[in-house]
Amino acid sequence: MTPAMALSWIFGLMMLHQNPDLLFDGFTFFHIKLTAVIILTAYHFSLDYFRKQLLNRNFKFSSKFFRFYNEFPTVLLFVIIFTVVLKPW
Repeated sequence: MTPAMALSWIFGLMMLHQNPDLLFDGFTFFHIKLTAVIILTAYHFSLDYFRKQLLNRNFKFSSKFFRFYNEFPTVLLFVIIFTVVLKPW
């Protein structure tokens, strides 16, 4: 998924370069979306960290933790879609 994430970032930054008013004209929904995407990117890299720990059998977390951790991107997905489609602010 890293290539798809990289392309999403590239195209998103290109869009932002073409329309910089999104950052500076009080578009709160864009700031919320951008924050959620940054958190989702950090989540993506944390999964790679956990994967490496699992391969080395050097992990500290229970299966219950991973079940809850797995739901985190779903919540972020709803936040991102909600802010883009409805633009509540």
